[in-house]
Amino acid sequence: MNKKQIEAMPINEKLLELIAPQGLKIRRDIVETGDKIARIYFISSYPEKPNLGWISSLANIKHTVISIYVNPVDPQTFLDGLKKGTNSDKNIYNTTRDEVEKIRAEARYKASIRIIEDIENNNNSYVYVSIVAQVSGNNEVELEENCKIFKNRVAVLGMRVRSLAFMMDKAYRQVAPFGLQDKEIFRISKQNMQVGTLMAGQPFSGSGFADKTGYYLGSDESGRMIAVDIFNKSADRTNSNMTIVGQSGGGKSYAVKKIILNEYISGTKIAIIDPEKEYKDMCLKIENSRWIDCSGGIGENVGRINPLQVFNLATVDLEEDRETKKSALALHFQNLGTFFSLYFKDTLSVRSIAILNEVLEELYRKFNITWKTDISLLNNEDFPIMEDLYNLLLKKQDESEDNRKEDYEQLSSIIRELAIRSRFTNF
Repeated sequence: MNKKQIEAMPINEKLLELIAPQGLKIRRDIVETGDKIARIYFISSYPEKPNLGWISSLANIKHTVISIYVNPVDPQTFLDGLKKGTNSDKNIYNTTRDEVEKIRAEARYKASIRIIEDIENNNNSYVYVSIVAQVSGNNEVELEENCKIFKNRVAVLGMRVRSLAFMMDKAYRQVAPFGLQDKEIFRISKQNMQVGTLMAGQPFSGSGFADKTGYYLGSDESGRMIAVDIFNKSADRTNSNMTIVGQSGGGKSYAVKKIILNEYISGTKIAIIDPEKEYKDMCLKIENSRWIDCSGGIGENVGRINPLQVFNLATVDLEEDRETKKSALALHFQNLGTFFSLYFKDTLSVRSIAILNEVLEELYRKFNITWKTDISLLNNEDFPIMEDLYNLLLKKQDESEDNRKEDYEQLSSIIRELAIRSRFTNF
């Protein structure tokens, strides 16, 4: 570029403000640069096995600038230091009466042993890494909100941060664009790290969200691939529940159908409750799938939900972590109690539920189903339906001459209303 072209270039005000701010004020835990205020943190601990591209994930947190310094270490000096540390931690563990200090010493000892074995057995190299992050905002309220977001994102990555309070002047020099490493800041913030872990954190090493066993779902705001395995479990993903949100027309239904098809290809058993019949066409086109119409009508696709059908449920007591001795029918009675109570919580009394349980037990006996029956040997048609329960209640109402007559009448009315409202059967 010639001189005229250079002079014609517009001034980059944002870069100029970073390099040479109009004013600089240092407070206990805040740095004021012109119209901006910021707080500076350092990464105090890392997970044992960070995700691919973890540095990229840190760098892409909004309103955050990170500074990374890497210092090589002499392998022998590093090993000698680790060995001294392990001996010291072992002595602390064996002599201290402070339980907290004992736990900390044990954790440090195990971490040091793991690194020593990694160096000796796998010939892996280690370096000292210092990562300092500056979180900015236009005012203190916005700064606190941005700091909260930053801490949450870092926690999801399995890391912890600490504020460099009372050291903001030195911290700012290290994180500023001119990047002067401060020895004291580096000493406080440095962590030993395997070179492979450091390189795996680079942006080109992976995307922000990529499960090894996942399928391609889309891309994030940076255009990087997202590959997800819904059933993958980790420290921050303890279950497979999922919520898909977005504005109207934003592609929520498309995303759900894409997930369903990928899961189907992977061999997952899928059941969809679809009041709007949105998935009917897709279901009919998939081999070995079945669409069931539970809303009434006639035809081969018409189905009925039978609340009285007993299933072989899990027989593990989660609180005691042992198998329970309850039969399938006994477990189902518990579910039926909840089922009827939720439907008629303001109508059914404790007395009514007790009488209903007696009638249900009699009904199942009429169908040769007892507490000892092996449910796995029965077909769908072998169980009573709501109409059978209703007819039995009517019969008992006619035969009863005591004060239960009114109870049977109330229960039969309730069961009829429930069956008609939910279309469990035809009356």
